[in-house]
Amino acid sequence: MSQTLLLAPEGLFPIPEAESGKTNLQLSVAGTIQGEGILAGTPSLFLRLAGCNMACRWRNEDHKVVICDTPHALQTPLAHEVLLDEILKKIFLHRGNIRHLVITGGEPLLQASALQELLEGLRTAKRQFHITVESNGSLFTPALLPYVDLWSFSPKINATFVPEKRISTEQYLLSLDAWLHEVQLPAQIQLKFVVGAKDDEHTLLDFLSQLHLRSSDIVMLMPLGATPEELSVSTPVALEMAIRHGFRFAPRLQIMLWGNKVGV
Repeated sequence: MSQTLLLAPEGLFPIPEAESGKTNLQLSVAGTIQGEGILAGTPSLFLRLAGCNMACRWRNEDHKVVICDTPHALQTPLAHEVLLDEILKKIFLHRGNIRHLVITGGEPLLQASALQELLEGLRTAKRQFHITVESNGSLFTPALLPYVDLWSFSPKINATFVPEKRISTEQYLLSLDAWLHEVQLPAQIQLKFVVGAKDDEHTLLDFLSQLHLRSSDIVMLMPLGATPEELSVSTPVALEMAIRHGFRFAPRLQIMLWGNKVGV
C-alpha cells in the first residue's frame, strides 16, 4: 500500500507510549471507550485524521463562544503523513480484545481514496472490526458504504465552511439526504447535533424538517462544551430539548471522565 493518510498528532490512540508503557489514560493496555452516541461506553481504538472543511463555532446559554474541541486536528501543519501499511500494522498490534475502530477527524472524508484503501486492508484481519466513521456529513462518498458499520454524522445547523471548501446550505442538506437514502441496514446512521443554547431549538427543527429521515435513523442531542464546566451550562438545555421532542440525549463521557484532554 503506497498511499498515505494525513493524521492528527495523536494518530492512533490511545496506545502505550514507548517510554512509560502507559497510555494517556495511565493504562498499560491500548484502547479507551467511545464517549458519544449509541455506542457510548464501548471499548474502542480511535484513528484521528487531520484536516477539515469546517471552522465550527457555537454560543452557549451564557453567550460564550465555544470553538471545535479538537482544533489540533484542523491544523494540517501539525499533521504527519503515514503509510497505510504502517497504520494497519499498528492497529493490528494494539487491538487486543477490542473490536471497535472509530475513524474520526477533522473531517476524514477529505481523504476518501486513501481511507477506502485502509478499510480494504482492515478486511484482511482474522477478526473483523466494527467500523465507525465520524463525519460532518457534507461529503457524500458512496464508495465507502460497503466498509462502514456506523455512520456517525455531526451535522452543523449553522455550518461555517472554510473558504476554499465552502458549499451552500442546500448542497449540505443534499449530501446529508444522500447518506440517509443510501446507507442501508444493517449499517446504521446516527445524527449527533451539538446544542448550546435555547435559541438553537428553532434552527435545529428547521434543519431537520428539510431532511428525509427514516425510522432507523437516530437523532441525538449532545451538549456543547469541551470541559466539564462548559457542559454544565449546556447540558440542561440539550436534555430538556431532547425530552420535549423525543430525541435521544447524548452525554459526552470522555469529557466527564477526563476533561479537555487530547488522545483519550
